[in-house]
Amino acid sequence: MSGHEDVFYEIYQEVHSRGQEEIFYKQLEKMKYQDKHKHKSIKDHWEYAYGKISEAHQMNESFLKNQDIK
Repeated sequence: MSGHEDVFYEIYQEVHSRGQEEIFYKQLEKMKYQDKHKHKSIKDHWEYAYGKISEAHQMNESFLKNQDIK
């Protein structure tokens, strides 16, 4: 596998293992219409979308952990 294929595979596996397919693909779709993503590669789109949903996932986990403490 090339470097790009590795990135796609890893992101695909992680997204599907977390059950986040729907929000990942919605993020990619949303990016199609944003000027700041217009000239980026598909690899860059996938990495950015994965980062966005991972960030949201981590924030949600932190919030839930804080709720358990109280």
